[in-house]
Amino acid sequence: MKKLKRLIKFLWGEITWMIACLFISEKIKEKSDSILLIPAANLDGGFGDDLMVVSFIDNFSQNRPVTLYTSDVNRRPDYLSGYKNIKFVGGLNDKLSYLNALKLLKQHSLVYLLGADNMDGSYGIQPIMQRFRLLKMASQLKIETQISGLSVSNTIPDVLKGKFIQASEYMLIKARDIESYKRLVSFLPPGKMVLTSDIAFICPLIKQPYQNTYFRLYQDWIKSVRQNGRKVIAICPNSMHAQKLGSDIYLNAFKTMIDEFISESHFAIAFLYHDLRKPDQSDNDRSISEKLYAYYKAQNVDCYFNDNIKNGLEIKRYLELIDFTITGRMHFGISGLICNKPMFGITYADKFEGMIQLFGIDPYCCLIDYHNIADSKAQVSCFKQKIKEVNNKVSDALPSVLEICKTNYKSLLPP
Repeated sequence: MKKLKRLIKFLWGEITWMIACLFISEKIKEKSDSILLIPAANLDGGFGDDLMVVSFIDNFSQNRPVTLYTSDVNRRPDYLSGYKNIKFVGGLNDKLSYLNALKLLKQHSLVYLLGADNMDGSYGIQPIMQRFRLLKMASQLKIETQISGLSVSNTIPDVLKGKFIQASEYMLIKARDIESYKRLVSFLPPGKMVLTSDIAFICPLIKQPYQNTYFRLYQDWIKSVRQNGRKVIAICPNSMHAQKLGSDIYLNAFKTMIDEFISESHFAIAFLYHDLRKPDQSDNDRSISEKLYAYYKAQNVDCYFNDNIKNGLEIKRYLELIDFTITGRMHFGISGLICNKPMFGITYADKFEGMIQLFGIDPYCCLIDYHNIADSKAQVSCFKQKIKEVNNKVSDALPSVLEICKTNYKSLLPP
């Protein structure tokens, strides 16, 4: 039955695609200044998506109307209510009608796709094929198209390489890190690539008044930690890693790594999180942090946790007050780096490496693959020994990282 449903959805998409192609040549009746923004995912709990969307709206839209086009509509008043002229449209899913998409495209003068890490098929190929079709339709309608903030892994399939090559005929491809740039350059035609940095680097702080009871309690905790002469580590797990390794294996490995950090130093720990989504109804980042908090609290480690952080903009406020991060989520690390906080990253899918090289930092001393966190002693020792050097490199390189980030928003069309 499931196979039949998938077949019906596939055929529906192909039929509406063929019909939509027949009407692409029709002229757009009224020119619009609206922007169609396609996030990397639904705004349903991924804090990195929050940062990228707000960064785009705040830095680029210039008060032009913006339509957020996602699978399901999530209006997110917790961080978008301060912006005007924002619309929400759903339907970008496995039931997509390209006829409806064509009508939507014609209402906009720019289609801007936030690439992030899903354009290489890491989370499924079909959604990415849909996005490439939308970009192609827009280009045929003479609507400006852009892909920005993009990273790709070593495992990008040939079919998607072909789609990138086709897309490069009518736009520049903007990679957000050095390694992704190298991978894309290896198969894209010359002159079709631009190196940027992740758009989250220039995401503003939350617009709404932030002071609430939870944050005031956090500030009080930080104050007491400082009075006791301790430094603060902010820790963010990744529920996808826990799902792949098994919850118990992941938690035990994470504890082993944390113990290496706090074994010879006087640290306090803020157990935070960067994603509220639950893969297959299992733990999310928040529930894993809560378990780690309960364990270390029982070990008499000075630590903090609250379960009321709602989005990626709020978390930036917390990271302003810590000393460094240990994170399985790259955007959590980015929010720390913006505040000149060094990052020890737990990597996956070839992420982190290219981003950290933007700061001229040796990946060996600050990154470890999530499969190896139980054997992290050497990397942890290296990071602790070189943390001042890492901190200086972050401070020195941050202005240039922020500067190249602006190229995400420039209208860079191929000659």
